[in-house]
Amino acid sequence: MKNNKCVFVLHPTGCSANAAMDALSYAAMSLCGNDMTGRGIMKAIDAANFFIDLAKSGSDEDDGISNMKLNKLLFFAQAISLQRYGRPLFDDPIEAWTHGPVVPSVYHTFKSNGRNGIPHTYGKVNRESMSAYELAVLVDTYQEYGRDYTAGYLRNLTHQPGTPWSQTKAGETISVNLIDEWAKVAKPSQRTQRHIPRTFINRRRNDHGVPVVDDE
Repeated sequence: MKNNKCVFVLHPTGCSANAAMDALSYAAMSLCGNDMTGRGIMKAIDAANFFIDLAKSGSDEDDGISNMKLNKLLFFAQAISLQRYGRPLFDDPIEAWTHGPVVPSVYHTFKSNGRNGIPHTYGKVNRESMSAYELAVLVDTYQEYGRDYTAGYLRNLTHQPGTPWSQTKAGETISVNLIDEWAKVAKPSQRTQRHIPRTFINRRRNDHGVPVVDDE
């Protein structure tokens, strides 16, 4: 696990070379066509299952993904969705717990695993039911935060001054507006927003089991 990567999440000015990528942002409707219309918002457990499936399918996390790390990925996915598209990825509340942001419904689903890797998803992972918008957020979140960082490192990122967790009282819900405001400044994702072809689903993965998406 690498802990020395430039962290643009909390220090965007420190990675100015990536700032130009912001110019590539464009409206989500033009990105995904009608893929964001007429759809209900996804549940956090579906996003969690997606991350667990990726972690188990790759060689970099043979023991799976822990509950702590899973919940940090959900926080970053929510922030990235708000940063890019101005809408939350899921509507389950995120609370400020001792070790960072936590989605209680997801935490309690997998709490029997303790600190160990989660061996199985909660139900079936059906990528075909996910929109291109949802897939783009989930894939990029995992590629940026899931592969290289430990649960403890992600926890420390969320504990930095100025983060939504640091501005919320312990045990209270971290408001979507607070995450949105932070994400617009901190820019948790510097990746180009792109459309994910439907042919990508359930097909293309790299040697680590992570889906590969060609920029279009």
